[in-house]
Amino acid sequence: MNERWVISEIDATISEKLVKALRISKPLADVLVARGICDPNEAYNFLNPSCANLHNPFLLQDMFCAVKRFRMLIERKENIALFADSDVDGLTSLAVLSTLLYRLSPNHQIYLRYPQGDEHYGLTNAIVDELIAQKVKFLITLDCGSKDINEISYALSNGIETLVIDHHELGETLPTAIVINPKRKDCNYPYKDLAGVGVVFKFCNAVLFSYLPMFSQRILIVSGENEIEYAIVHQGVIAEKGDILDFNNLIEKISTCDSVMWHRCEGIIERAKRELPKLYIDLEKELEFVTKNDVDANRYDCNFFERGINSAVRLFNELLYKKSPKIIEFNKDVLSFVAIGTIADIVPLRDENRILVHMGIEALKETKHEGLAQLVCNKEINSKMLSWHIAPILNAPGRMGMPAFTAKFLLHKCTNEKENWLNEILVLNNQRREKIELEFSKFIELFERGNIHPLGNLIVVEVQLPEGLIGLMANKISEHVKKPVIVFTKCNGGNIVKGSGRVKGEYDFFSRIIPYADRFEKIGGHAQAFGFTIKEEMLHNTISLIAKSVNADNFLPPKDQIDCILDIRDVTLAVAESMELLEPTGKGNEEPIFLTKGAIIRNFWRMGHENQHGKYLFYDNKEVEAVGWKLGDVMERCAISSSVDIVYKLNVAVFNGRKYPLMLLMDVMPSQFPDSR
Repeated sequence: MNERWVISEIDATISEKLVKALRISKPLADVLVARGICDPNEAYNFLNPSCANLHNPFLLQDMFCAVKRFRMLIERKENIALFADSDVDGLTSLAVLSTLLYRLSPNHQIYLRYPQGDEHYGLTNAIVDELIAQKVKFLITLDCGSKDINEISYALSNGIETLVIDHHELGETLPTAIVINPKRKDCNYPYKDLAGVGVVFKFCNAVLFSYLPMFSQRILIVSGENEIEYAIVHQGVIAEKGDILDFNNLIEKISTCDSVMWHRCEGIIERAKRELPKLYIDLEKELEFVTKNDVDANRYDCNFFERGINSAVRLFNELLYKKSPKIIEFNKDVLSFVAIGTIADIVPLRDENRILVHMGIEALKETKHEGLAQLVCNKEINSKMLSWHIAPILNAPGRMGMPAFTAKFLLHKCTNEKENWLNEILVLNNQRREKIELEFSKFIELFERGNIHPLGNLIVVEVQLPEGLIGLMANKISEHVKKPVIVFTKCNGGNIVKGSGRVKGEYDFFSRIIPYADRFEKIGGHAQAFGFTIKEEMLHNTISLIAKSVNADNFLPPKDQIDCILDIRDVTLAVAESMELLEPTGKGNEEPIFLTKGAIIRNFWRMGHENQHGKYLFYDNKEVEAVGWKLGDVMERCAISSSVDIVYKLNVAVFNGRKYPLMLLMDVMPSQFPDSR
């Protein structure tokens, strides 16, 4: 087996348990176990993303304060500025929050801003001066602001308060602002990896929840599914939780609350109704009524395995999302933005991100946004399409220093203008692609000639590209060399250098940079991706220090994980279709990779431009086809041995109305196993 691959270890007992409990295919169960999803309840919720499993937004530190201040802004009609990052995560964040603002206060004066041209990432004093001139009283930063300490202090000294809604890593000092960021050290939010637009969505839902009559009430939730248990919810969070000791104890709890939501404990509730009049609601029946016309109505029973009060609370959470027409309408309008921004920022598609992207894809299929509808027209809408088609196109203007095209495309309502902006965006995307390909081909030529000298495990490359493209270039190079990469470009005028760091796998590259943060003018990002601005005279010495730090880690190139081994006879259409339950896929939930050993070739032929692709058919499974893009040469060499070991992804193909399993080959080698026919 090629050293590039590592085969996951799978506990067959746990896998079989999932097969029986969830009635899924064994290969799908194997993939779940390979990814650490071993509990039936967790597996069920993973395969059935539901808004009931979203975490309470008020668990984010300072959310109560932020919502209260935001509502005050609306009531007082204070001048507001929204400042967003210029990438897709930032601009979709802008679209989400401005949608809420214009819905709550249609005539509100809002100043929208994002970095343009050669402006630095993040807030600057020059931008604050603009806000002062616009008589802004309150600033909200989106997908940025966590490290803009001085700039936010400068804004405050000029009478501008700030709310930071962000997801980037923070320094030791927080800005003098209200800060909503799940990565805060004092924040106990259960999920830390939301994209910026995900945090904005949570904030918007918190605002909308705060207007619900239920929000200010004390609500008693009672479950009799196991023992009689209760939870008291007030202002969006669980204030109290435990067991009901006896009937008198239940009456005592009811007396302190405004209403009662109950689940599977009709007997004791009927008795309580006679004793103490209150509003009593059967959670299950209420949710059935609310979701009767909902395409996802089957998802309300998300407590497939979990029982008791936890199940009842989750039903209550789903009811909150689905009972309010305003929340439903708002979410349908913005979840497409949330999905696109989340995919574009390459955050892990687990937990809440997976749910938000799933909901966003469903919303995108019915979008009323004319521009997005045109962009996805006649295409299958899934996470791969968002990742490979939508996100790069909408990111292109920002990378070329012209994010206004994307911002106007997302925000504006005029259909004709949207078409014009979309055309401009597509032109910029083509230019972006051409520039990257040209510069990457130059790198490959120099690298293969040995003209680029690695600093141990670190590759450093200077490029002649717009600064918005250096992150893409760094990503492309890191994929090729399988090492940490820093790409930089010298800005026109002055002695400023802008750069980007990237690495594949789980290596925490950014943490190796933090000790030298005081050497940079600006720096920010995530574990595997970051950007920086530095003075030219500081560049080479700083890179030398970073290289020493990286080399001290005994860096090992990332390996690709094979989820499970499949016999060629088990590669069926049903198995291929079962893998679609893993959608949405992406970082942290990649498309599954399979290994089949000793597959006996029935036929091979080349195809495509210059015959660079190849196709296999097999003796022991005449239903399946295997295609290797740009693998024609290696496939032909291996075909001589008649039997091959293949590594592949498994898709469902449709041709002339026939559906069949299609292997997309990633690696091929002569079989190490004898012919077993």
